[in-house]
Amino acid sequence: MSIRNWKKRAGSLAFLLSATLLLSGCSIAGRRVYFSSGSGFFGVFRIGDFTCPKNEAKVYLLNYRNLYGVIGGTDLFKGSFDTKDMENSLKAAVMSQLSRMYALNQYAKDQDITLEHQEKNRVEQAANKYYKSLSKAERKYLGVDENDIVTMYEHLALGEKVYSQLMSEVDDEVSEDESRVMDVQMIVTSKKETAEQVKNSLAAGSEFEVLSQYNEGGDFEIEMKRGDFPEEVEKAAFALENDKVSDMIKGSDGKYYFVKCKSKYNEELSNENKQAIIEKRKSESMKTIVSNLDKNAYSELNQSLWNSMDIPEDSSMKTRDFFDVLHEYLNYT
Repeated sequence: MSIRNWKKRAGSLAFLLSATLLLSGCSIAGRRVYFSSGSGFFGVFRIGDFTCPKNEAKVYLLNYRNLYGVIGGTDLFKGSFDTKDMENSLKAAVMSQLSRMYALNQYAKDQDITLEHQEKNRVEQAANKYYKSLSKAERKYLGVDENDIVTMYEHLALGEKVYSQLMSEVDDEVSEDESRVMDVQMIVTSKKETAEQVKNSLAAGSEFEVLSQYNEGGDFEIEMKRGDFPEEVEKAAFALENDKVSDMIKGSDGKYYFVKCKSKYNEELSNENKQAIIEKRKSESMKTIVSNLDKNAYSELNQSLWNSMDIPEDSSMKTRDFFDVLHEYLNYT
């Protein structure tokens, strides 16, 4: 399995948060959010009032390693695989999940959102089960006791609770027209003379496919959705019926377009695009949340500590159920 496919699989299961958060310098709604490289505190990083301890990061690293580092009985951290690239990708995924979770915990504190008594009881039950599942070697490597697991589960549960509440407020109504994906053939040229030649050839009865030699735009066969091309092109293309060809369209980018509609509605891709639109809305909502964090909130990464944290190679440490155990007792999705 390629590193690209591994990263895709890892991202599909890890917390399902879609914000761009705190991993490096970025600007959100005009507010600068960043990790500096300070090391004057005990912990891997801190966001606002919250510090991520080393043992919590290790729990995530070990579980991620066993969740995504072994596929079909093949250990991706051994053999001919690029283990350094694999480790960097896994650590990036862990940092992404942890930083998102702690940002949500800071938001919860700012908004006075907490876990209810019943939720805390379920967290404690989950922590008891997960801690008992750990071997002596795993407990020693992780440096945890049962109370530590309770705290970690409280962080995770509160983050998921807040995220679920916030995402329930995101508009998930997407019209068929907004999400529609078309299968088209497209000829694009930056030269007016070429565009006139294509126009005249079409008027004379030439087949659209024959004129593909004039296309300068890369792919001739395109899966087209809204936002991919200039507004003028989009408007003309989405008005076409099956097997119809547009007139010559001059885009705002100065290029000339001709579009033939092969199928005005690709159902499978349209459904996928609908979900992508909803996820984008969620991402924008998360960006707004981060930008509105209390002005005293800040972020800082203990770079030297994080760099020193290697992923264990001991195959006897097999724990991978940290997330699943909590979701047996408490699940907001």
